[in-house]
Amino acid sequence: QVAAAGKKAYPLPTYVNVWPREQAGFIRPGESHPSGGAVSSLLPMWKALTPNIDVVGVDVYDTNTAAFRTLCERYNRPDNALLVPETGGTATHARHMFYVLGEYDGLGISTFGIRPPRAGEDSAARDLHEITANFRQLGPALPELLALRQAGNVRAAVEEEGLANVVVSFDRFEAQARFGPVLGSYSGDNGTGNPSVNGRVVFGQISPNEFIVVGFNANVVFRPKLGDPKQSAQLVTVEEGAYVDAKWKRTRLLNGDETFFGLRFGPDGSTLRVRLTSY
Repeated sequence: QVAAAGKKAYPLPTYVNVWPREQAGFIRPGESHPSGGAVSSLLPMWKALTPNIDVVGVDVYDTNTAAFRTLCERYNRPDNALLVPETGGTATHARHMFYVLGEYDGLGISTFGIRPPRAGEDSAARDLHEITANFRQLGPALPELLALRQAGNVRAAVEEEGLANVVVSFDRFEAQARFGPVLGSYSGDNGTGNPSVNGRVVFGQISPNEFIVVGFNANVVFRPKLGDPKQSAQLVTVEEGAYVDAKWKRTRLLNGDETFFGLRFGPDGSTLRVRLTSY
């Protein structure tokens, strides 16, 4: 009723901010979480009884990736787009942003409680760098990425403990994000993991042969899709740059020496536009 009355004055979208039921330890309404909220077990009821609430958003502070993804899956429904109004400010949460963007078609994710680190808070400074770097690289690219995502052409590759190589698939090509130093082994040249487990990449397919790639602490290579008679992918052009007023602006054209060992993304991140061919 309050939302309906508010929309008569200002026709704006409304959302509910949920303290989730899924917590560590005993799960008791009124103890581990407020009773009566739009927790996952009550979400169907809330969607049925609150037609003037456009989105039920869930706060997710958990650094356990499995728990984070479980909540994303429970709130990402045909009748409820995923919105994370609050999340933490650590490097782990910086990685989680890429899941929300690239795997769950999220409306958004907002870091809560950002502040400048105090003297001696070295770990807080490192965490803040991861978060702000995300916004710096992803912000200008979002219009392009969201349009591509609407067409089903966006994928995320995120490093996790014990998971230093992630392969994503498109219609003609596969891409491997390798995290940490790349070493040769019986299974090929693969990543061995970053010390801080902070690698993350999002891929957007612009056309069958062209991609926008935003990444941090990663090394990316492409191959023709498994089953394609062609065995190798050739980089035609690799441009480094940024979107300015929703238009791509190249700042550097990378040469063969800069791309021969994979497309490299450092701790500050970068945005690349890549054209490929296969043979």
